Amino acid sequence: MRIEINRKNMKNLRIRAENGIIKISAPQNMSYEKIMEIYNENEKKIEDLAKRDMEKKSYDNKLFGEDFESDLKGKALEDFYREKFYQIIPEISRKYEEMTGLYAKEYRVRKMKARWGTCYPQRGLIILALNLAKRPIDEIESVVLHEIIHLKYKNHSKDFYREIEKYMPNYFEIHKRLNS
Repeated sequence: MRIEINRKNMKNLRIRAENGIIKISAPQNMSYEKIMEIYNENEKKIEDLAKRDMEKKSYDNKLFGEDFESDLKGKALEDFYREKFYQIIPEISRKYEEMTGLYAKEYRVRKMKARWGTCYPQRGLIILALNLAKRPIDEIESVVLHEIIHLKYKNHSKDFYREIEKYMPNYFEIHKRLNS
């Protein structure tokens, strides 16, 4: 497996797997030997990251978890996913907003690498990851519900998760599948 090392203005080393490449972001002053020492100490975890990265690829050429054929590439494919995703968001959000009594003012879709969604409670804004459009509907619903509940609870407290489970009893099972 190919390894890329990028030195950045940062405090701690970060390792991720992306498109079959192990990408290491390291502080500018960290020696190559120290980077490889950390890499070797975490080899099992890194193998798991690489395995999950390969599993994510299994969602390419899927729309809402279903196979689809397309000759689209790059920006055209991104635009296709964005358009289809924006078409289903109102139905999903309405369902969970009515259930919970919590309402967002706006939903946006953008490319995100590190998370499936984010909520800005003060602004009533929920942002969803574009790649969710590739995932099954129940996984999309779990993220939408998660972010809606953030309109009430700003953190991931026990009360936050209890609230989610009131509306989606199998949330943790779906969440685990989404992040595997």
